[in-house]
Amino acid sequence: MWTIRTSPRLSQSIGPRRRERSHSHLARAAANLVNPKKGKTSYAQRKLLMNMRLIFNGIAVATMVCTASAEQPNIILMMTDDHGWGDVGFNGNADIITPNLDRVCDQGARLYHFFAAAPVCSPTRGSVLTGRHYYRYGIWGANDGRLPRQEYSIAQGLKEAGYTTGHFGKWHVGSPHVDYRGKGGGGRADRLALPQWYGYDKHFVTHHAVSTWNPYGEDGRNAETTDNPYWEDGKRVVEKLLGDDTRIIMDRVIPFVEKASKEDKPFLSVIWTHTPHSPLRAGPEYRKMYEDKGLTGKLLDYYGALTALDEQVGRLEAKLRELGEWENTIFWFCADNGPASHVRDGGHEKTGGMRGKKAHLY
Repeated sequence: MWTIRTSPRLSQSIGPRRRERSHSHLARAAANLVNPKKGKTSYAQRKLLMNMRLIFNGIAVATMVCTASAEQPNIILMMTDDHGWGDVGFNGNADIITPNLDRVCDQGARLYHFFAAAPVCSPTRGSVLTGRHYYRYGIWGANDGRLPRQEYSIAQGLKEAGYTTGHFGKWHVGSPHVDYRGKGGGGRADRLALPQWYGYDKHFVTHHAVSTWNPYGEDGRNAETTDNPYWEDGKRVVEKLLGDDTRIIMDRVIPFVEKASKEDKPFLSVIWTHTPHSPLRAGPEYRKMYEDKGLTGKLLDYYGALTALDEQVGRLEAKLRELGEWENTIFWFCADNGPASHVRDGGHEKTGGMRGKKAHLY
């Protein structure tokens, strides 16, 4: 499941950020990975340019060519976790409530031949950041290995092109802090992969999945018992984090985009949600939406958490419209590896009729 939303109005001038170039904003996004001072690329930059070409060309085919006065577009890369292809309204699911994702998708392009890089979480994420196959950078599975520090990421390239960059939500390509002691090699120097190493100005991340509702637990102690807290700009988050986890993530994204807009800087915002990965819970109001539809069991949490996520997509869109940034933003939405197998209530098939799930090679 991959969709990209851009606006045909992206070619219009919205503010003073202009780049007088003769190519489209998407070609420019790739071209800006070139060292702006010397007009040359390093070996690492050339690798990234080659491997990111598919993403940028896919976006370019889906959108109109912009005029020479177009701005550098903002870029949002949003990825859900263990999300089934069939579990959004725009792919034909009549039960799930995802009006915001459906609307954004209807405004954009559906890339049905753009596939995940790997059948599990971490390798896909590393490939999105670098444009490289996981075989080349050495993350073979979930909670296994780390992104080598010498890898050149899309965040580094865009930062060099003048973007402000942020990563929010799941990290899962290595230990996010020297004090992390959880699963996946916590405490080992050879498993460190600090977000700031890869070009991020701002980060609010966990190493791996947390509960999709009350991620720190009702008493705020879950992060201590699992040793999987949020880390914000190099510091452990100790405040109680209650309610929907995607809302908690978006509470950090919104100030980030507001600040970038105020400073008139283009931004890259990578938003990797934990929803709908286990431990999967939805808030009472979201469960009730599906109880009223006659659904039962695990589907109440699965669908409920996805509807809560959809609300945050709408919240982000509304904020970007308020800031005047929506029409100059590329919004890229995908899942990481297909659905897990833990929700099968009522014969529900999360793949939308396709064979295979998470960890399958097809």
